[in-house]
Amino acid sequence: MKKSVLFIVFGILLLLGGLLFLATTLVFVTDPSYGGAGVAAFSGVCTAALIVPAAILLYLYWRASAEDKILQTVGAILRSVREIGILDLAAKLRKTPAETEVLVSKTVAAGYAQGILDPREGKFVATAWGTLAPGQMPQIIIQAPPMPQPYYPPAPRFGAPPATGPPETRFCRECGSRIEKVPGQEYWKCPHCGNVQ
Repeated sequence: MKKSVLFIVFGILLLLGGLLFLATTLVFVTDPSYGGAGVAAFSGVCTAALIVPAAILLYLYWRASAEDKILQTVGAILRSVREIGILDLAAKLRKTPAETEVLVSKTVAAGYAQGILDPREGKFVATAWGTLAPGQMPQIIIQAPPMPQPYYPPAPRFGAPPATGPPETRFCRECGSRIEKVPGQEYWKCPHCGNVQ
């Protein structure tokens, strides 16, 4: 969850609590029969204790929201180009090159753009266009072929004598090819790799 969301949620909750205590303070001040000056003073202190942090949180939300808008703007510029010089970007943003480098770094960290900041050449290079950052290796995903499933003959029908012995067809343990039993022999031999089972 973003900080700005937490700032606005807690700021609004504290502000609502402060407004509730403000209303009770006004009631206690206008009608002293409800509790007198001591209760009104306590309610006023509670009002201040809730409204001051609410104002601080709302101010922090405003600052975080303004910074987020700047990062979104910088991210939109960086996503629209393959590469851009820091001096050109600084001129567009009306910032110094040092401030621009910090903004680019924050934009990439926030996820609004993908790329690297090359300090030697003084430019931002987008990696979302398919270029690799220095030292990056392309990812190659190799999937193994599915394992062959052994063949089992269908179950005998009701009333038929039960099947005895091994099935008439197997798969080789070495190469996975289908093998058949050699007639008149007790072993199975793979015709492809010669493995005897």
